[in-house]
Amino acid sequence: MPAPLIVAAPAKLNLHLRVLGRRPDGYHELDSLFHTVGLADEVRLEDAEDGPEGVTLTCSDKSLEGPDNLAVRAARALLDHLSRAGHPAAGRGVRIHVEKRIPAGAGLGGGSSDAAAVLRGLNRLWGLGFSQETLAGIGAGVGSDVPFFIYGGAARVRGRGERVTPEGAREGAWCLLVHPGVAVSTGAVYAAWDKARGASGLTARAGAPIMSPAPEGAESEADASAAPVEAPANDLEAAACRVAPEIGKALTALREAGGREARMTGSGAAVFSLAGSRAELEETRRRLHPPPHWNLWIVPLTAAEGV
Repeated sequence: MPAPLIVAAPAKLNLHLRVLGRRPDGYHELDSLFHTVGLADEVRLEDAEDGPEGVTLTCSDKSLEGPDNLAVRAARALLDHLSRAGHPAAGRGVRIHVEKRIPAGAGLGGGSSDAAAVLRGLNRLWGLGFSQETLAGIGAGVGSDVPFFIYGGAARVRGRGERVTPEGAREGAWCLLVHPGVAVSTGAVYAAWDKARGASGLTARAGAPIMSPAPEGAESEADASAAPVEAPANDLEAAACRVAPEIGKALTALREAGGREARMTGSGAAVFSLAGSRAELEETRRRLHPPPHWNLWIVPLTAAEGV
């Protein structure tokens, strides 16, 4: 039986995030630039010859244990895929332990990253030899952000998260990450955005690939959303601040401390500032005077790890 495997599950930032509208399927059409960072959960995988019913999870945060955890769902989705393909590993099971370091409800993608770590880890543990695209396809059925975390590094992410175009990682960049001690419901933030802006109907492209090539040449009017995201902004920021005013306090504090282009990641609650060196962010952190319930990290932006 293979030895247990430990896999890092990194957090992500949304360096930019545009919300283009609400789709007929209830999801929102997004256009964002994701980047993994050096804050990560630790996922431990131990082989168990118990079949799909033998997928078990323990977690350092007991409130996250249970069958609905994305890490459990990812393992079962992979086993279902193997079963349909008649693969000999379909009869296996796995014991999963997640050591949480990424706060929940922070817009950092911790749950999705844990799920992707399970898929990447089992691919290695069981010697499956699946490509990133195959794993991303399985992950897309587990959660919107899971395909991105299969690739990691930097990527343009569109649709509801299933269209991932890898980009060059921001080598040498660092971020000061501030979590103001609140967990935010993604659904509540999108509902506030819909209420403020009005839910516009969109027709999503059917059958768009998980891995889409970078656009070349002239673009059609129907695919205008393929235009590059330029402005460093997050369209959900105002809505999230209405749902959780503590986010606005964190943004104000970070900006007043000199945080460059401070903004929110995902649907909140974490906010961040970027710089070219750790020393610059240490100075920004020195000027911050956070309440005791806030958490701060200075971490690098990280490159893709591969399968």
